[in-house]
Amino acid sequence: MQKKFLIILMCALLLVLTGCGKEESKFTVEGESRTEIETKKDVVLSVKKGSLSKEGVTLILKNNSKDDYEYSNLYELEIKQDGKWHKIDVEVDPNSPSFDLKAGKSAEVSINWKSTYGKLGKGTYRIIKDIDYEYDEDVYGVFNVAVEFEIA
Repeated sequence: MQKKFLIILMCALLLVLTGCGKEESKFTVEGESRTEIETKKDVVLSVKKGSLSKEGVTLILKNNSKDDYEYSNLYELEIKQDGKWHKIDVEVDPNSPSFDLKAGKSAEVSINWKSTYGKLGKGTYRIIKDIDYEYDEDVYGVFNVAVEFEIA
């Protein structure tokens, strides 16, 4: 009886030490990403202090301009490898509602990438979000905001 208990205990310990149940990232690196991101200096994306984890983050989108913009929950995630940014390939639902980002206002955007990307491993990452604006009646343009972060 003691021998069976000892064997079960050793097997359980072995499973824990080898990382059984350890969640791996589900993404693949697609290739080099954009080298330039079209931005506007008066719209800034940052990581909310204390919100970053391997499973998600809360971002702060701040509009320091006198213009109104729109954004959605969609984003691109990139990883830096060998000094270059690489897009992380994952399928996301493109049907995301738009939200207003009024002049002089901020918005918090919560992102949980665990279900699409898995838990992120160690590395330097970048999130890119598209910002839409109307520059003529019913004619829209897009620029990007980005923020880098590290997972230790």
